[in-house]
Amino acid sequence: MDQYYHLNDGIATRTNGDFVLFINELITKFGLNQGLVIGLLTYKSVDFKEQLAPYIAAHGIKDSTTATQIEIKICYMYKVDANDVEREINTTNNPGLAPKLCFVVKNMTRVHHKVEIAVENDVTPGNIIVNLLSVADAYNYILECTQLSEVGSPNIITTSTMTNTYAILDGFVSGAKYSFRVQAVLANNTLVKFTNSVELRIN
Repeated sequence: MDQYYHLNDGIATRTNGDFVLFINELITKFGLNQGLVIGLLTYKSVDFKEQLAPYIAAHGIKDSTTATQIEIKICYMYKVDANDVEREINTTNNPGLAPKLCFVVKNMTRVHHKVEIAVENDVTPGNIIVNLLSVADAYNYILECTQLSEVGSPNIITTSTMTNTYAILDGFVSGAKYSFRVQAVLANNTLVKFTNSVELRIN
């Protein structure tokens, strides 16, 4: 198996002021260091800016509900970007890129690759969390979801397109058993062979 660097993908609990300073630092680092990237990493500093302004405004008028909703969204964006950065540093074998983009490498030495596809239940019934092993030069992934019949009727097969290697997906039948596999899509719509399947009973 190849070996793999992993990143911390969550923003640590902070006071409101520290949270704002951290996101500002993230925006600045993305802007300053994007020229160092030679692979597939996409930058979202503008998206963070657009979320940060209403977050600060909500705190200014003590609208804690809106502030909390925006903070959750920013944390999710950070998690998605961590997947992009993780893919980038492993594609280029450049863990030094992580701190330049405001991320932290968990392991000082490379560790074994994660599995090709991992699927687990989210806290919300009917939702799942999908975590994929990135494929070099892939621009998206086709996730095939098969609802397995347990009463003799035909299986139901659906597909979803994932643009990142991490996603929270909804709309699954609680209590049903599913099989999942994924196929990477390369340039010119070239398809990589499907991964092995994994099964999960949905909460």
